[in-house]
Amino acid sequence: MENKITITASSSTSIKADVIEFDITLLSLNKDYQKSYSDLTHQLNQLQNDLSSIGINKDELKTTTFDVQQKYNNVRNSDGSYSKEFEGYQITHCLVFQQDFDSSTLAVILNKLATSQSQPQFNIRFTCKNQKEHTLLLMKQLTKEAKHRAR
Repeated sequence: MENKITITASSSTSIKADVIEFDITLLSLNKDYQKSYSDLTHQLNQLQNDLSSIGINKDELKTTTFDVQQKYNNVRNSDGSYSKEFEGYQITHCLVFQQDFDSSTLAVILNKLATSQSQPQFNIRFTCKNQKEHTLLLMKQLTKEAKHRAR
């Protein structure tokens, strides 16, 4: 039988956010796939133009998801049964870009997204550039605490 001692430790840290990450979703729905794709392409071009007008290069936008689904509605028939009715091809294009944290820049970007004719859905997330560095620092603190408890 092996002798084993388990020591646990906990630690936490607080990091000031220095990066804003924007998640953007563009949606298009049409019974004709080509039209749905064309509409989405138009939305993307509009979004790129809007963002470039405030200094964000289109190369900064990175695709995270591109999804095409056939969308159906359940329709109640006169006899009370349900059948599926084809609504169209829904294309979803999710993009992300990051900017250094600055409240005035944040306000400009949010205003541009909110007023864009591409009508994007968007979320923002505050994070930090050097997450790995902070994780290593936290691990050092945990190791120090565990060694202290072991004594």
